[in-house]
Amino acid sequence: MALDWPDPIQVIHTPGSVSLYIPSKKVVIVGDALQYRFKRLAGPARLVTADYPEALRSLHRFAELDFETIVFSHFPTLKRNAKQRLEALLDSVERKGS
Repeated sequence: MALDWPDPIQVIHTPGSVSLYIPSKKVVIVGDALQYRFKRLAGPARLVTADYPEALRSLHRFAELDFETIVFSHFPTLKRNAKQRLEALLDSVERKGS
């Protein structure tokens, strides 16, 4: 699904959350799908995530996007190396899961 406002916005479903991707701005608004605390990118908060393993798996949807910035619901915006940091988080999650 895409919204036309004034640039197209792609809606991305993740468990318990909706995220928005604005390709023209290379921005992904992740809502509560990710956290950014103390300069550390992390998955969603476990206490408020009904299916945490599924929520982590769904983060791969973001890795398919071309973005430079991540905007969060409750944390400061990540403007530097955002995609690389997401990829590093996903690699870390996969290593721990194996």
